[in-house]
Amino acid sequence: MKSNQIMNLLNSVVVKLWLTIIFIVTTVLILLSAALITFIQYYYSRQKVRDSMERLTYVAENGEVLFHPADLPDDEGITITQLAKDGRYKALEEIAERLANREQAEEQGLLLRLPCKVGDTLYRVNKGAKEPVIMMHVIQLYIKQIHKDRTIMRIDVINDADMGESCYLPCDIGERIFLTREEAEAKLKEMEGESDVL
Repeated sequence: MKSNQIMNLLNSVVVKLWLTIIFIVTTVLILLSAALITFIQYYYSRQKVRDSMERLTYVAENGEVLFHPADLPDDEGITITQLAKDGRYKALEEIAERLANREQAEEQGLLLRLPCKVGDTLYRVNKGAKEPVIMMHVIQLYIKQIHKDRTIMRIDVINDADMGESCYLPCDIGERIFLTREEAEAKLKEMEGESDVL
């Protein structure tokens, strides 16, 4: 009788152990599958963005916008009107799809319009200084997510005169830093005019 009870208990423990192992393995497989699906979707969307980044248009010497469908040689383009007249609807659909992909990527935050690029010259106004318009060079554009729905860009610059580094935000362009010397000098005159009024 005791050996029967021990066998039942042993079978019960073994069954529970097997069920636990099966549950753990199933859970791990489900989690791995979800991670793999997420990775594939991410990779596919990035690949679509990369594919859509190939040059779609160029401007001819006469100012005309020419499209470059895949079936044309690299040095040739065609107007959208000519594509329509020739009944090249597949090329028109390709252009529309690539444009839609770019707009979608921009909406998803995968494309950014940079206010300047690394190596550009920016100008800062320092009204009281010996040299009131200070030339700086962009050394880095830094993009960081600070909240779930908010991403910021920081512009790091270096002052050639004293090698001092500063950081600015895109909203500082036109207020604290300027893309051209002329804009900076105009701001300096505006600031001097304000101080004359005071």
